[in-house]
Amino acid sequence: MAFTEKIRAAISAHSFEIVGRVLHVTASFGVAAFDPAGARDGAEFDRLLDCADLCLYRSKKKDRNQVTGELLIQRTRSAST
Repeated sequence: MAFTEKIRAAISAHSFEIVGRVLHVTASFGVAAFDPAGARDGAEFDRLLDCADLCLYRSKKKDRNQVTGELLIQRTRSAST
């Protein structure tokens, strides 16, 4: 998340000039991470995307211009699967 925070801060600190107008832009990010060693199918990837999406909406709902993240813990699979 530290890398994403650096990106967010750089965007927020920069002014953009478009057609003679100065714009100040902010960005919100949702970040999700997990250990890919335990992933065995596409379901974990879908879960990762869903989590990142939820984190993005949390950032927007709070105050915007921030990074919200979550670490997904791998579920242990039973011996029968």
